[in-house]
Amino acid sequence: MDRRLSPRFAWAAAILSALCALSFTNRAMAQSVYENYTFLTLAGPGLNGPGWFDGSTTNARFGGPAGIARDSNGNFYVADSGNNTIRKITADGSVSTLAGLAGSSGTNDGVGATARFNTPYGVAVGNDGTVYVADSNNHAIRKISPSGEVSTLAGLTGTRGAANGTGTAARFRFPRGIIVDSNNNVYVTDTSNDAIRKITPAGVVTTFAGSLGNPGTNDNIGTSARFNLPVGLTRDAAGNIYVADYQNSAIRKISTNAAVSTLAGTPGTRSGCQPIPSRICFRVGVRAVFCIRYSSGL
Repeated sequence: MDRRLSPRFAWAAAILSALCALSFTNRAMAQSVYENYTFLTLAGPGLNGPGWFDGSTTNARFGGPAGIARDSNGNFYVADSGNNTIRKITADGSVSTLAGLAGSSGTNDGVGATARFNTPYGVAVGNDGTVYVADSNNHAIRKISPSGEVSTLAGLTGTRGAANGTGTAARFRFPRGIIVDSNNNVYVTDTSNDAIRKITPAGVVTTFAGSLGNPGTNDNIGTSARFNLPVGLTRDAAGNIYVADYQNSAIRKISTNAAVSTLAGTPGTRSGCQPIPSRICFRVGVRAVFCIRYSSGL
């Protein structure tokens, strides 16, 4: 049986059903807190509907954006999932298509519009400006150089599976979340394989935490821990990784030595503020993890 999230998930998760802020002390004791924030539209027409168009932030159109990341120059990169493209929003408010061709899915590497993606979901930016993409329905991790050249870092585009290895020898199954550390190691939520994978700059793929194809709720070290359809992930300044463990309705923490613990929620139990977390980010300076809650029917 193929364990994957509903096709509606990427679209519905973009509509925020709730914002849950989880602040924690140095002992990582979590509690729910709510703060006042001002929400602004960065780009796109909001309720005017999906589409595709480059241009100013007010005129641009997106088709189910799923992931977003910011570089050191204030530019944003968006996984425009429904359009199968990666979009760029500059600091001065201009939207362009960095890679892929709107409405055309595929597996090709190439430069700019000659490259193809298939429902890209997560996006991250390295210190050198390289953009990393969890190309979900291609079951691969792609990267885009600062010059716009798309290549496949790991996985065989269009082929799902569960295997460690180097480059195209590795296999993923609907990868979703993605982050990159200061040494350009990439971490991915291999969602339908119930694991967190690590990819070195050389493309060597290992399982950092969880067991490929074996869902569960256990806290433990590395591959002895268990997840159930992990989706979002983020990283703090100390190198700890936080995971939105979707089907377990919990927020998990992975320390630098791959020790997995549960930061908030009870894995496998839906209650309170954790009825299916889908996205997660870390607010630097105040030690707060923010979780976007997806609670619509699947």
